[in-house]
Amino acid sequence: MNKKKTSLFYGVMIVFLALFQAIYHHFSHGVTSVGLQFAWILPLLALSSLWFVSSFFPIFEKRWFMNFFNATITLLVNELVFKGILDIAGGDSPYLFLYCLGAGICLIFAIGSLFFGKNRVGKHVGI
Repeated sequence: MNKKKTSLFYGVMIVFLALFQAIYHHFSHGVTSVGLQFAWILPLLALSSLWFVSSFFPIFEKRWFMNFFNATITLLVNELVFKGILDIAGGDSPYLFLYCLGAGICLIFAIGSLFFGKNRVGKHVGI
């Protein structure tokens, strides 16, 4: 993904999550959830960190890094949204930690792919 596509994707995700939490909280009869309320901040932080790190390293050209990084953010956002919905509904799930575990594994692979892997043009390069 290039910077423009990635920024557009994360921007749409931020707007969708902000609207989703506003609508969900509107119909939740006054019950709120911190996880759902701030789920849109995680993609915002991810996008800003990608832009910051890309000024030093060409990470947008690293296909495996971007795939694993996007999977990490997706898993964490899903965990926040599901936890928020369960909090509002008054429920709980013992399986929510699996989202964080999967995100941690994807983040380890993302960082590892920076050092071992190919960039988009097929040359084997590290940082």
